[in-house]
Amino acid sequence: MKKPIDRTDEDADLQLPRELVADLRALYARAAAVPPAVDEAIVAAARDRARDRRVAWIFSRRMVRWIAPAAAAGVAAAAVLLLSVGPRLVREAGAPASGGGGMFAARPGDAYDINGDGHVDILDAYRLSRAIRRGEAADPRLNVNGDEAIDDADVRVVALAAVSLKGADRS
Repeated sequence: MKKPIDRTDEDADLQLPRELVADLRALYARAAAVPPAVDEAIVAAARDRARDRRVAWIFSRRMVRWIAPAAAAGVAAAAVLLLSVGPRLVREAGAPASGGGGMFAARPGDAYDINGDGHVDILDAYRLSRAIRRGEAADPRLNVNGDEAIDDADVRVVALAAVSLKGADRS
């Protein structure tokens, strides 16, 4: 273990010149006079700034503490909303209440199996959309929602049927 160095003997001999000591004492002999109004304004500004920083710090700490639970609650609310309203939207769009197909086998002659591959999937919605854009959608069987028009509403019905989770009973 090392022994600490003792420098007290070296510092005892250090002294400032008398003229420098006199000048420093004269320079700092009296404090600068600050008018009371200026002093009060400075103190008030310092208090305001400290209060603002304290409020901002408390607010930011509370925000950080509640961001994760608030985000989780938002996701849960969105999931509940999607699960409760989603099937109704499919029915309102013209799809039958029994559900769509997903990647499950389509029934023979299924109106949603646009490309005839035996599966109702997103490719059926894509093919219908492409046929509508090209002006090739003249077959009345492509009007899957029964509104007498072959349009994007039919594409939405096929797409919703393709991703429906109720397709497991469609065999």
